[in-house]
Amino acid sequence: MNNLAENRSSSQIRIGKALEAVAASVSKVAFAITKFCAGFSALLIFIMASLIAFDILWRLITDRSFPEVLEIEQFLLSVVVFLSLAYTQTKGGHVKVDMFINKVSQRTGLVMQSIITLIGGFVFLIISWQNAIKAKDAYVLKELFYVSQVPIYPFVIIAAFGCALMVLVLLIEFIEAQSKIFQSLSAPLAWLLFILLVTAALIFLPMILKVFSVKMAFLTAGILGVAFLMLFLFLGFNIGVAMGFVGLIGTWYLKSFTAAVGSVNMAIFGAATDYVLIVIPFFVGMGFLCFAAGLSNELFSSALAIFGRAKGGLAISTIFGCAGFASICGDSMATAATMGSVAIPEMKKKKYQDSLATACVAAGGTLGILIPPSMGFIVYAIVTEQSIGKLFFAGIIPGILMASVFCLIIWIRCKRNPSLGPAGPQTTLVEKFLAVIQMWPILILFFVVMGGLWFGFFTAPEAGAVGLVGAVVIGLILKRYSFRSFFDALIQSVQITGMIFVIFFGVLILGSFITASEFPLKMAGIIQGLGINRYIVLTIILLIYVVLGCLMNIIPMIMLTLPMIYPTVIALGFDPIWFGVIMVIMMEMGQITPPVGINVFVIAGVAKDTPMYTIFRGIWPFIICQLIVIIILTLWPEIALYLPNSLQTLAAISD
Repeated sequence: MNNLAENRSSSQIRIGKALEAVAASVSKVAFAITKFCAGFSALLIFIMASLIAFDILWRLITDRSFPEVLEIEQFLLSVVVFLSLAYTQTKGGHVKVDMFINKVSQRTGLVMQSIITLIGGFVFLIISWQNAIKAKDAYVLKELFYVSQVPIYPFVIIAAFGCALMVLVLLIEFIEAQSKIFQSLSAPLAWLLFILLVTAALIFLPMILKVFSVKMAFLTAGILGVAFLMLFLFLGFNIGVAMGFVGLIGTWYLKSFTAAVGSVNMAIFGAATDYVLIVIPFFVGMGFLCFAAGLSNELFSSALAIFGRAKGGLAISTIFGCAGFASICGDSMATAATMGSVAIPEMKKKKYQDSLATACVAAGGTLGILIPPSMGFIVYAIVTEQSIGKLFFAGIIPGILMASVFCLIIWIRCKRNPSLGPAGPQTTLVEKFLAVIQMWPILILFFVVMGGLWFGFFTAPEAGAVGLVGAVVIGLILKRYSFRSFFDALIQSVQITGMIFVIFFGVLILGSFITASEFPLKMAGIIQGLGINRYIVLTIILLIYVVLGCLMNIIPMIMLTLPMIYPTVIALGFDPIWFGVIMVIMMEMGQITPPVGINVFVIAGVAKDTPMYTIFRGIWPFIICQLIVIIILTLWPEIALYLPNSLQTLAAISD
């Protein structure tokens, strides 16, 4: 018996190593292709921004523009998007809620990973297949872009190729998981059979339900679909894949398989050629390029020269440094990580208590998603079809208010207890003036981007292009870029772009199912019919966002929840721009709220010698500050709406 067990074990290991070798040989080729695609996409992002910047300059000089530019941007965006998907997967850049799957046993983890990769492969296989059909139809019908008369089919072929490459990468991950199963688990063939059966049952669930004549009302199906989605997210599915998969099987059940894949055919490529969406790679790229130019260090040193003498001056300087970096970054975790690496070592040198030093950076990082340009506002605008420009301006005054309240609470606490954060060295007026001058790159970039939007010189996509090109020009003037740092910044932009668009594709596919189930409209009607005060409903919605903010990044949160919650908010009579601001603040509160707060994890990674509970202990005063700002904005919504309403008035006057 022992010999049989040993022989079986050795044969399993041989099979496992053979699978490992197959995965390694295929991945070597596949990863080389994905890396080339990512580099090509990075180059395209810079070319796209440069084309728009040149078009704007030409328009200002000659009062004429090139109508072909808009279409060029559209089909280049599709190339960037679809060639970025597989690379982002190889870098682990697609978002998932991994709290549960990281805590399970090795066996459960490998089984779950296998099912997840197969489901992901199924979703992207459908998208690739539908893009291939769309390419064939475009070729047969000789479809052309309207202005440039360029054929559409080559770009749809690229879209199909990009999704097929994503399927290949997921297949490699599946083979790697099977290799580990064969080398570490007993009865690996039984586990493989279990994985395939569970995956098949999930994929063919609509057919199984129809065979057994299981009929549900549309609303019931919608509620169950949302429940399945939450379960998949909890189990560690890629958020975009989970939404796409639930959308496919849900539409298949309510309508037909043809309708389900037809929604993919109609929506996905069109979304990747939406001109408005080029703001995503542009503003993301601007933030990474500014970081590569080292502007975060100068922001902190300038703020320190201006505010360092106050009680808790280093912490106050950190808040203002975060606010400044937020004006060029647009992401809370990036702001927290960047400023934390600069500010926390300085505060430790000056004997600041760890709880204040770490918490002020974690809280200050939340300004990254509130002060424009903000990726949260961009995604909110796309999902709700609101004005990106109005949302940007709506975030300015609340962002300044939030930063000011943060600084006030730091000053009060340090004045009462000087050991929390001693005052820094005094600086002269001349040194303060020079510190302001030192911030010229950030100030110029912010005022050019936001000023151009305010005065109507360019649209939000054009503002993103100007911001990216401006960041490049500033970095070159300051001689801060090497070719490697410049290229790496653009590659990081490609990765974030791929991550956002996978979620967006999932939203579009899920949206077909949610719309068919009439879930949002019926839920809005039910809530209205209850006769509950609308502020109680708003409070419940915002508490949901706090909980979700503990679990995931703001971008997938917005895309996941808005299609279902937004109709209720509008039905209750709340202003959509105001709600966007409130929602972002509540989500950012979730990102510093125990027990999960993502920004706290980021800071724990920067300040490795500081226990997690110490950071959470210092967070509570900042959470109270955020609640105060929420209350202020609820009582006086015109604080958030003043600038966007002024923008509307200015546009009316110019017309």
